[in-house]
Amino acid sequence: MELLILQGLQQDIKIFLLSPILCAIFRFLFIYYFAPNRTYKGQEQKWHTCFNYGFWWGMDFNAYVLLGLFLLVTLPSLGLEVVYLHSDFIRVILGTLYFLVVYVAFLGKLIFYYHYKDTYNSNLRLGRNADKRNLLDIFFNQNHGWWIL
Repeated sequence: MELLILQGLQQDIKIFLLSPILCAIFRFLFIYYFAPNRTYKGQEQKWHTCFNYGFWWGMDFNAYVLLGLFLLVTLPSLGLEVVYLHSDFIRVILGTLYFLVVYVAFLGKLIFYYHYKDTYNSNLRLGRNADKRNLLDIFFNQNHGWWIL
């Protein structure tokens, strides 16, 4: 039983480690696309701080990937043979769904910043410059949102 828990946890950790890597790639693309100065030379501290902040902020959500996979797949696979046989496939599906949510959030952030030159902030009702009623219209009509999704 302990071996099954360790094997399942190992598979969960593999998918969990992809989350910060994917978030770092998206963060790099966002910075590179909107940065006034795209060079790394002379801006090392800014890039380092940005990635450090993004990594630790993203770990709040990415940690739930590990917890969710453990609770939804690894623990049930100990008692149910069907879940054990298909556990890797279930992990891949759940991981892919999470990565899809991260991808959609990234694209929404890109479009939001492109139109309003402001970051999304739920405390300020979408930020200082934004019109929250117009965001969906902009996403689906002006930026071809269905094609992006």
